[in-house]
Amino acid sequence: MYRNIKCNNYEFEVDFEQNLNYYLFNELCDCTPDKNYYELIGKCCPRIVEFLSQFGVNAQRPDEVSWLEQDTDKKTVFYEAMYSVRGKVTKGDISEYGNANINVGGLDVYFNKCDFPNEQNGKCFGISVFAVLPWNQNEPYEDYFYQRKSKKGLFKRFLKNKGSR
Repeated sequence: MYRNIKCNNYEFEVDFEQNLNYYLFNELCDCTPDKNYYELIGKCCPRIVEFLSQFGVNAQRPDEVSWLEQDTDKKTVFYEAMYSVRGKVTKGDISEYGNANINVGGLDVYFNKCDFPNEQNGKCFGISVFAVLPWNQNEPYEDYFYQRKSKKGLFKRFLKNKGSR
């Protein structure tokens, strides 16, 4: 069942049922930093869950998660989560990274080519979500992130840009 979605200056035609089925069974990484994302995205960012659900996408089951940077002082992680969506962008431009296409609940969201690992069949596009989440795992934060120097360059720029909106 195809669904037409309008969002800001974008329009999409998505195979809603196919996406729902895909996100029931897509394979997840079992590393602890990724588990942190899966567990917290719904609790910390309910608007992104609602936004992705209109595409048939489960926010807690991304195709790929990258930890872009961390703030070791605050024990937070800056993530990029990538979701594949079966369907197509019918109005609006696919982005190059640099400027978010839209902002959802304070999170930058990009619509892009579906060029990350996925098991989605057929024509698809990607949705990338950028989020800063706290560390909420039983395993020590220090086991996963370098402790001698906080990597905050991109993180600080991201937060600075958030304040200017």
